[in-house]
Amino acid sequence: AEGADRCNKALALAPNYARLYWLRSAAFNGYVFNYSSALSNDKKVEQLEAALRDAKTYVKMAPSDPLAYQTLAGVLNNYGYESKNHSYNQEALDLANALLKSNNLSKWDRAYSISSRAIALGNLRQPDEAVREYARAIEMNPDDPAVWEARASYWDNNSRPDLAASDRRKGKELRAKW
Repeated sequence: AEGADRCNKALALAPNYARLYWLRSAAFNGYVFNYSSALSNDKKVEQLEAALRDAKTYVKMAPSDPLAYQTLAGVLNNYGYESKNHSYNQEALDLANALLKSNNLSKWDRAYSISSRAIALGNLRQPDEAVREYARAIEMNPDDPAVWEARASYWDNNSRPDLAASDRRKGKELRAKW
């Protein structure tokens, strides 16, 4: 929550700076991701609701930035998972699909959006499609640790600790190069 506190101070000085809403959304979302096992479900949902508010604000303030929509899709996926309301995962899937129709996404943006699709499909209990999309994201951008780490989380949640460990190692190896 320290990151969110710093963003609050910065937003007091520059409330119209859109990237601060992205950063604070990422701080709330990251807090849940990093401390998930220590947080109650109510605390996770509370943090993700704050992340969702900020992600939506960022989309409104920066409607031409693909990162705004990717951030929103990521938060929607996590919120759907934690709240057990999978309409949020469907919304994330729809958002990722819309992003992928764009012809001017960078390789990173395209891989990130495919990974968001994979997460949504996994949360919507479509495992074959999820695994296919994770493979597509990795194939598109194999040097991005985030796509490997996302698939590791999928394997963790689907009783494949062996595959999760392998993907997590690859993500860690790539992060060390960044």
